[in-house]
Amino acid sequence: MKKIITLTLFFCFCQFLTIAQNETVNSGKVDNFIGVQVNGLIRQIFTTTTNSTGNPYLFNYSINLKQSGWGFRIGAGYNNSNSSNNNGNGESSSENTNLQLRAGIEKSYKLSKKWTAGAGIDFVYNYNYSTNNSISYGTSGNNDTTINSSKSTQNTYGGGPMGWLRYNITDRIILGTETGFYYVSGTKYQTVEYEFRVTDPTSPTGYTYVPRITHSKNTVSNGNYNSPMVFFLIVKF
Repeated sequence: MKKIITLTLFFCFCQFLTIAQNETVNSGKVDNFIGVQVNGLIRQIFTTTTNSTGNPYLFNYSINLKQSGWGFRIGAGYNNSNSSNNNGNGESSSENTNLQLRAGIEKSYKLSKKWTAGAGIDFVYNYNYSTNNSISYGTSGNNDTTINSSKSTQNTYGGGPMGWLRYNITDRIILGTETGFYYVSGTKYQTVEYEFRVTDPTSPTGYTYVPRITHSKNTVSNGNYNSPMVFFLIVKF
């Protein structure tokens, strides 16, 4: 699957370069677009409780040939969250990191003076890393401690079709939305550590413990539909 998508994207990119070379000789004109997702800003302005768009790509860049509309595009998204808690009986902490990258070929169509549309195909890569740690202390006079720790890393590759619609507020400022369906597959690695400690004055370490470590490797796959509820503020130059 990954090899097929990579070869398809490579072929499309080569076609784009061929067209670009020909049109550059004739006109030497391209349009560059930089877009940023503004759903969070819209929620702040209108104080709405709109759910997440499900579209993880916060930034987009594309370059399109003016004459034919063919273009090449890239996008990226990143999110990192951390949390910790101490309730007196134990401690817990977690971290989650997500990175999404995409690159693809597209073709734009001018619908009217203000409206343009586009369609294409993307290759996508997703990376996820998460950790969870917890310590529980014994209660009611028990001198035991339970320690749990888990770590997982997931890498997925894939791709699929996409489409977008844009409204030209001015010649340089554009508001757009997009939709797409991406199928990805890959591997998830997970390590889980468990340790139960009991205070033992006779032990050199001061306690006895029962450790257990498990490792797993699983194949994952899924299809994601990005709804056109996302909005991008785009600057053309």
